[in-house]
Amino acid sequence: MLDRLRTWLAAHHLSPVMILAATNIVFIVAFAVAIALFIQAQNAPVTPQVVVLPNESSATPANALATPVQAVQGLQVSVATLTPGPSPTAPTNPFDVGGTIAVALRRSARTHIWALTPGRTQLTRLTSGPWDDRDPAWSPDGNTLAFASNRSGSWDLYLLDMQTGAVTRLTNATGFESNPSWSPDGAYIAFESYADDNFDLYIVGAKGGFPIRVTRHPSPDFAPAWSPNGRSIAFVSYRGGGVNPDLYNFNLDEPDETKSVTRFTDTPEVAEDEPQWSKDGLLLLYSDSASPLNLVYTKLANAAGATAVESAQGHFPTWTPDGSSIVTTFNQNDREFVAAAGLGAWAAAPVAIPVEGKLGAISWTRASLPTELNGTLSEAAASTDSPPWTERIVNPTGNADTPYSLITIPDLRAPLPAFSDRVDESFTALRLRVITETGWDFLQVLDNAATTVDTRLDPGLPYESWSKAGRAFDVSQGAINDGWGVLMREEVGNRIYWRLWVRVRQGDGSLGEPLRRIPWDFRTRFSGDPVAYDNGGSYFPEVPHGYFIDFTALAEDYGWTRVPATDDWRLFYPGVQYWRYEYRGGLTWIEAMREIYSAKDVATATPFQTPTFTPSPTLSPTVTGTPTDTPTPTFTASKTPTNTYTPSNTYTPTTVSTRLGLPSATPKPSNTPTRTPTLSPTATLSPTATFTRAPIPSATPSATRTPLPSATP
Repeated sequence: MLDRLRTWLAAHHLSPVMILAATNIVFIVAFAVAIALFIQAQNAPVTPQVVVLPNESSATPANALATPVQAVQGLQVSVATLTPGPSPTAPTNPFDVGGTIAVALRRSARTHIWALTPGRTQLTRLTSGPWDDRDPAWSPDGNTLAFASNRSGSWDLYLLDMQTGAVTRLTNATGFESNPSWSPDGAYIAFESYADDNFDLYIVGAKGGFPIRVTRHPSPDFAPAWSPNGRSIAFVSYRGGGVNPDLYNFNLDEPDETKSVTRFTDTPEVAEDEPQWSKDGLLLLYSDSASPLNLVYTKLANAAGATAVESAQGHFPTWTPDGSSIVTTFNQNDREFVAAAGLGAWAAAPVAIPVEGKLGAISWTRASLPTELNGTLSEAAASTDSPPWTERIVNPTGNADTPYSLITIPDLRAPLPAFSDRVDESFTALRLRVITETGWDFLQVLDNAATTVDTRLDPGLPYESWSKAGRAFDVSQGAINDGWGVLMREEVGNRIYWRLWVRVRQGDGSLGEPLRRIPWDFRTRFSGDPVAYDNGGSYFPEVPHGYFIDFTALAEDYGWTRVPATDDWRLFYPGVQYWRYEYRGGLTWIEAMREIYSAKDVATATPFQTPTFTPSPTLSPTVTGTPTDTPTPTFTASKTPTNTYTPSNTYTPTTVSTRLGLPSATPKPSNTPTRTPTLSPTATLSPTATFTRAPIPSATPSATRTPLPSATP
């Protein structure tokens, strides 16, 4: 047999090597075809089915979303069968795709929805009014825009009909509802809701009806994104524990939450947020809210253990309508942009459109704006923004050398309750706005407002303090220590900043919004934990309950910006500077000082710390050495903080003002006799709340009240 084979091969001039090569080629081709068929089968969309979601038979809390009490609640989502094909090729300019981009844009201290048409420089305003509208989401056909708004008090979902301009309220609960996401057939909307001290996902019909609760885990679940095949919802959750949240997926075909939820990511160093599915459902796009570089990632949705890929930079990532490019918002050199680039092409220069204002979430549809705007659309397009405040010069000096003066705020409690005449109205307007947003006067008591030109600061802090120019203030650290504010640690480039969230008085959802990040706790640096001491504190164990406002963002609306921490803030507490806000207004420090002081006064002030100073009074009980941390007080919605005037003004012949933070050592008192004036009783808001003050002295300045030098030439 072997001899016959050899004879046949010799007659046809074929060698065994050629036969082996041909066999291998046939095997490789067959293997490749098998792999292709397998991948096609895996990517094929699941046939839509009816999902049965659990319902609570118990009574619905007054402040929770209503859930119908019935035996079975079905949810049918119809999805057209998609034919897998090659990925679309991104155009050179992703904005050539056309359509309409809805953006949440903050201008004049209010957020509203605007439309950006690629190829046009002018934006079209879609909503207006003395409230905030945000989180736009286009319906699949582009005829309806869902968004969140607090126009009726609490945050609810609304629908804007693009043909008629009619606005319809979709949810009506006393809690918080936001972040709508449409089902692929446009019949349902998934959203996040905070009710009964818990963040969860819900679904409601696009035509209204009772919301259906999807998740019930005690950890926060938020930011839903409905998948293109209609059978799952991606979301962000802290249910895995840790400081940063992760991405999860809820399978709508499995009613048991313990079985239906799977984990997409497990990355302790990344704070996943804002997920968005690709058009074919193969990729999940999301941002890292903790990244100093504002990184955006993509990850295979159906491949367990797949590695995330850095794909873009910015916030609120989404896809172009054809699914070929990634769109984000980002800030560069204090300018806002909407940027887009093809998948995998972000390293090259992305195409960016500058936008005036502070950008929020974005949504892109293939549909174009109607040629004629009707109803509320016409009213919004014609509306204009009023400035949030007007600065008036109430006490001009008439002197060209020092044209302005310090203006005392009568009911402000601070060592020197004054601001420059150039910024006093902006502070007053900010204070009134905070009262409206929180229900209490957070800025009535300050650790510092203006200081005198010869004020000595703590060693290590710059002499060029903007408080000397009457253009800075320090919020009350006592209020923060008592739990009426929390601080989010943010890395911007190579600097550390702190975002201050202030707790609202009411806890029913009529004011503020829930937190999505775990705050930083400075008190643990004195708890005896060596790690917390070296790190300058630690994160809270979980996201605090309740409603808050973003004070940092609100202050920026009125010109007051936060300052970064110094490089040694972990060991040098005064360098934390979370309490400090400044209004520079494009001026240099010398220019700001020369507005209220003569050149002689600015030049002759001694910039050195006096070796002898009077220590700040300590809170009772007196803390010696390392204070012992106490539990954070429990808050009730009806409580209102009592504004206690912490600093006491101490007069000494040396005219020294100091700000002592949480002390690392007690300074040696001066032998110079001191005189402490008697202060008037503390003004108390009604109703009065009683606090349990942790035995940690507030880092409150004991600035000496010193007569201001006359603004004379």
